[in-house]
Amino acid sequence: MYVTNSHSGQTRILLVDDNDLVRAALRRVLEPDFEVVGEARDGRDAVACCQKQQPDVVLLDISLPDASGFRVIEEILGCCPHTRTIFVSAHATEDYVNEAFRLGACGYVAKTNVSRELITAINVVVAGCSIRR
Repeated sequence: MYVTNSHSGQTRILLVDDNDLVRAALRRVLEPDFEVVGEARDGRDAVACCQKQQPDVVLLDISLPDASGFRVIEEILGCCPHTRTIFVSAHATEDYVNEAFRLGACGYVAKTNVSRELITAINVVVAGCSIRR
């Protein structure tokens, strides 16, 4: 788990993905427009980091080594109900997308669309809307 403690006034984001390269790529796409306040590679660390940092947005993968992202979103929303969650996943079937929204996700972006759509998705959910990409 990686955590920072600065408060820049930007939208604060927590990255949750078990792949170091994916997290690094997400960070490159997001900075400097957003403040990445932490990174987690599994569900347990994601929940702990979310509790500590209270991010505005969590970018969450579905496939994590210790838990499904579907279970993790329930824990995150239980302890941080104002945090908005966007799934960023290679699983882009309608069943996955529907389950994500049923559990409280505000957005869903396929990993194949991240470079084109992630920043827009974050801005939309921060504004209070939901988005499927």
